[in-house]
Amino acid sequence: MSDKKRTFIEIASDISLTKESFELTEKEIDEKLGELYWEMARKEDGVHFFYDSLSKKIDMATEYKAKIDNAIKKMQYTRRRVKQIVIDAREESDSMPSYSDFNPIKIVERASLQIIEEERIPKKYYTEVVTQKLDKDRILKDLKEGKKVPGCDIIKKPYVRGL
Repeated sequence: MSDKKRTFIEIASDISLTKESFELTEKEIDEKLGELYWEMARKEDGVHFFYDSLSKKIDMATEYKAKIDNAIKKMQYTRRRVKQIVIDAREESDSMPSYSDFNPIKIVERASLQIIEEERIPKKYYTEVVTQKLDKDRILKDLKEGKKVPGCDIIKKPYVRGL
């Protein structure tokens, strides 16, 4: 038997050839098969250990992934809260953050559309898709230009840029 690491296929092939050998005596066949089965058992032990090791790593990685997913959700929540704290602090102090190269935070108001009574909105604000839907961008544009659109109003919401 050589010191070279052999595959299952190589060992199984040698077992098969040894069993069918015409050149060896029964005693030699039994000795050779004993060595080959012992080599196969060692290989199987190693494979089993490797497989178990992989299974444990998969379980651990799955657990880490769940922890990472949870940590990402917490960080996203914290990021939203930081923006809200900046907005709240600005409203409380009635001042704007001082802008600099090290502090790019700006608080701007972003206009968004609030539909109050959709049935009162003129048909020109609808676009044809597969189904009829409001052209909210056009309504918002007209409202910003001072035009009156029945069933709509502008809501101004604080929005944090730079974070």
